[in-house]
Amino acid sequence: MVQAKLPSSTSSSSTNICPLFPQSVSTLTVWDVGGQFTIRKLWKHYFNNTDALIFIVDSADTERLSDVKAELDFLLSDPELENAILLVYANKMDIATTSVASIVEQLELHKIKRRWHVQGASAVTGHGLYEGLEWLSKELKKKPN
Repeated sequence: MVQAKLPSSTSSSSTNICPLFPQSVSTLTVWDVGGQFTIRKLWKHYFNNTDALIFIVDSADTERLSDVKAELDFLLSDPELENAILLVYANKMDIATTSVASIVEQLELHKIKRRWHVQGASAVTGHGLYEGLEWLSKELKKKPN
């Protein structure tokens, strides 16, 4: 994979657009739409023609995983996303007291009927970020046009 320099951001309060160029896929266009409650009602405007959903979970905040599950279930119930591949980044694994397997269990991902993958990651160290995108690239190549 060709590593693109991603724009640094300390907050997801605005929408960031970043083209990525992995060797296995021509182009990925990523919309960082943020997770704040006030922004969530705007998410549906980004669903049309979505091939994949990258959902980031704060692995260090296990108390909110039930809320995270509810939001993810809501997203995945939208008809516009029914064929979208799901990549979940379990972020902050460098400081988390939970495991990827526990995240899978708590989000009940084994119940969903789509291709999905949970990648342990750390945005601070970069650990796992490109591995998740590599998995996603391979899965996108399998999708019919």
